[in-house]
Amino acid sequence: NVMIDGRGKARITDFGLAGLAGDFQGHEVRAGTPAYMAPEQLAGREVTAKSDIYSLGLVLYEIFTGKKAFDAATLEDLIKQRETTTPPSISDYVKEVDPLVERVILRCLERAPQARPSSVTQVAAALPGGDPLAAAIAAGETPSPEMVAAAPKEGALRPVAAVACLAGIIIQLAFFVLAAGKTAIQNRMPLDKPPEVLAERAVSIINRFGYTEPPVDTAYWFRFDDAYREDSKMKDALQSNVEMLATGQPPVISFRYRQSPRYLEPYNGERVWFTDPPMLVSNMVNLTLDTRGRLIEFNAVPPQVDESQQPTAPFDWTVLFSEAGLDIADFTSSNSTWTAPVSYDARAAWEGACADNPDIPVRIEAAVNRGKPVYFQIVYPWDKPLRQEEAAGLAGRNVAGILITIIFIAGLIGAVLLARRNLKLGRGDRKGALKIVLVAFCCAMLGSLLSADHVPTLGGELSVIYEAASWSLVVVALLWVAYVALEPYVRRRWPRLMISWSRLLSGGWRDPMVGRDILVGGLLGLGHTLAIQLSIFLPRLLGLPSFTGLSFAPDAQGLTSSIAFVSTILPRSIFVGMGFLFLSLLFYVLFRRQWLAASALWLMIFVVDGLAFYSGDPWIAWISPVMIATIAVITVVRFGLLSVVAFEFFFFLSAQRALTSDLSKWFAGETIFVVAVLLGISIYSFYTSLAGQPLFRGQILQD
Repeated sequence: NVMIDGRGKARITDFGLAGLAGDFQGHEVRAGTPAYMAPEQLAGREVTAKSDIYSLGLVLYEIFTGKKAFDAATLEDLIKQRETTTPPSISDYVKEVDPLVERVILRCLERAPQARPSSVTQVAAALPGGDPLAAAIAAGETPSPEMVAAAPKEGALRPVAAVACLAGIIIQLAFFVLAAGKTAIQNRMPLDKPPEVLAERAVSIINRFGYTEPPVDTAYWFRFDDAYREDSKMKDALQSNVEMLATGQPPVISFRYRQSPRYLEPYNGERVWFTDPPMLVSNMVNLTLDTRGRLIEFNAVPPQVDESQQPTAPFDWTVLFSEAGLDIADFTSSNSTWTAPVSYDARAAWEGACADNPDIPVRIEAAVNRGKPVYFQIVYPWDKPLRQEEAAGLAGRNVAGILITIIFIAGLIGAVLLARRNLKLGRGDRKGALKIVLVAFCCAMLGSLLSADHVPTLGGELSVIYEAASWSLVVVALLWVAYVALEPYVRRRWPRLMISWSRLLSGGWRDPMVGRDILVGGLLGLGHTLAIQLSIFLPRLLGLPSFTGLSFAPDAQGLTSSIAFVSTILPRSIFVGMGFLFLSLLFYVLFRRQWLAASALWLMIFVVDGLAFYSGDPWIAWISPVMIATIAVITVVRFGLLSVVAFEFFFFLSAQRALTSDLSKWFAGETIFVVAVLLGISIYSFYTSLAGQPLFRGQILQD
């Protein structure tokens, strides 16, 4: 008997028929109303809590449809119906019924007690006003992506928490920009000349060396040389006197220029580099300048056919020294040991000191062919003959690279197998995967095309498009496999880590949980960059050597390159985010405890990051990988996929661009772009996370 009290609430009255299942014996088992009894109760068998769940299912069926699940004229017919037939689907009567509600009610009406829901709480969670996500998990089912997106969890931040997150982002960004003069090498070097000025300087040197024919194609860029870190003497010298970089020598950041009598069409990728396309065409020239415009390296290809038989006059080597800003009188002639990569008829070598830094020894090698320079190089102590031997690299970084390679290959194989299994079982979120790969493909293509070196020929442009499309397809294939393999398992075990992501894929751009997770992920991602900055400042505070830092050469292509970078890091952030979740799930499967899985993930991030970037640094600098691993694990296990993607995006953009606080610098636009993008995303997520809550009217003070 279900009655409604004066407050409108349902009351179940039994008139003395209710009791513990073990109290009913014999004929008492069949006491009650037969129309609402379970089959085992009608048959006089043992009754359990599952029998009451069956009765609840009959009541719910009638509430939703207005009809009885079984309608029989006699008790015998009723027993027969319960034992041999199933009731019609609720959707036959009510088309708009929630599929989860229908499924849980029909499960209540299963003939076998063990097939029914395990508890009334599980049933209640699936009903309107309940938590369908909790119901599906309690039932041992994998909730659908739509169910995850519709989970009844608002996710809005309190105004005080939202303001604190936004303030944290603004403060960190301001710190990065203001501290760039102390932490970034590019701000300690003379980078006053913009790339266009250095390109003109390169052309004047080339013309002076006798290569006066106008080029058909040119390319130029800045290069950051990390080789000095592998030279212990050089590293110690820079740690004790970083101010030596203020002269531009040694050229930790250099300017590279190429020109060619034919279009420069790279063999690998879409970008022109120093050796791609190879130096094979006569009168091809490449050279390297320091940031002040002084010559460091010069290479030119002599004519393939030389019909001149006249001997050439001795070459005036002082011309090369002059362009390098050096005085030949300060150098001692030596035997030439570094050979030019092209033919020559004379070569020479000298030994002396680095320009502006006499404590750094250098060697100069040069060669000429028919009175024109074809080779010039200032060889620094850390330079290796790369045509002859392979760069060894730091031991810690090599070990980290091996670990990352093993993890990637093992993860890829596992992802392929899991994706295949999920597709066979029909468990993969194909719609979500399609949306992801479409966005990722467009972003990867845009980034590749914007950063490519284009040529005005059909074949050249087709080659650029082919390379861009090939790389983009590789990216989206990896993303698709990873998502189809990972998403169903995370959705089943930790569905709350997917709620904001599922809502975003469903078009919930203004969902408060989406805003919350992006805002928090962005804050923690900047915390990753801050941890790296601390590895520079903390050793200095303790009087220890410190030179490790965020050092990237400014981009010579300006705004175009910045947009290309943003387009490229978005799919990379998604892939890394899914990688962290995949590893977390893998460790959970291995250890069967979430805290053990989180600990294993923390240890892996700490070891890889520490070996790759902090081996050989002072002990205090290792606080950085500790912080990075901690922040990353918190983001993964507490906030989920969308926060991890935001974490990686904010980190990549804040840590891998050349920032400066001097707005008069020619590359200050790069800083403005980075700050504008990150602030724009932060303000959007801040506003969305509030879900319309007012900031003022005393609420912040009340909080």
